[in-house]
Amino acid sequence: MSTRERAILLRDDIEAACDAAGLDHVLVTIDPLEAGAGYTYGAVVVLPPKLEFTSWNETTETWTVHVAAGPWDDINAAWDTLEGIIGAMRAAAINLANGTPTPMLVADGEPPMPGYELELVPDPIHDI
Repeated sequence: MSTRERAILLRDDIEAACDAAGLDHVLVTIDPLEAGAGYTYGAVVVLPPKLEFTSWNETTETWTVHVAAGPWDDINAAWDTLEGIIGAMRAAAINLANGTPTPMLVADGEPPMPGYELELVPDPIHDI
């Protein structure tokens, strides 16, 4: 399975977690360009994994997702959505390792949206 196919599976898992938590307005995507305005109501972007080639037949993938929420003019709602997304991911046993605060700039002249860069626990993949 390719990294793109695994990214789609991760996207689907995160989307299902958000839906189960009543966050069906949150956009979950593998395309950062698609997120754009979606950050206003909450968005998750699954990025390509960091690859570590640990042996000739094993690659360890470390997945990173960007999570951000708005609206920028209601910080309380933004924080509630942001924490709801992360809580939904944890409740769905999506294997989070750590999170780094990372404000997301969505549009020129607008303040940044609160966000996190979340790193998942590394996943060893054995090549065939």
